[in-house]
Amino acid sequence: MPKQQSTLSSKEIGARLERARAIMGLSTQKAMADRLGANVAQYNNWERGAQIIPVAFAAKLCPYGFSLDYIYMGDLSNLPVRIVALLEERSAGQASQAASQ
Repeated sequence: MPKQQSTLSSKEIGARLERARAIMGLSTQKAMADRLGANVAQYNNWERGAQIIPVAFAAKLCPYGFSLDYIYMGDLSNLPVRIVALLEERSAGQASQAASQ
């Protein structure tokens, strides 16, 4: 499986949280905050990259198939194949949208 470049950038971690939320079918930050046991303001800070999500909260994404390696470093190698496919679909869709603008 492909590996993405490692990074501990709060903005990139936030973008991965947003992608995870979408793949989980949660349309609002409140829904994700509730799932993680956080308040909405905290989660909003994590998703927009103002703060890095603490490991204790990020670990709550593991049962949904998202590894800590993916959340923090962008490493796809430990993700289930179905999640990798969904991430690639989202990435391809965003690239085609950008090209048409």
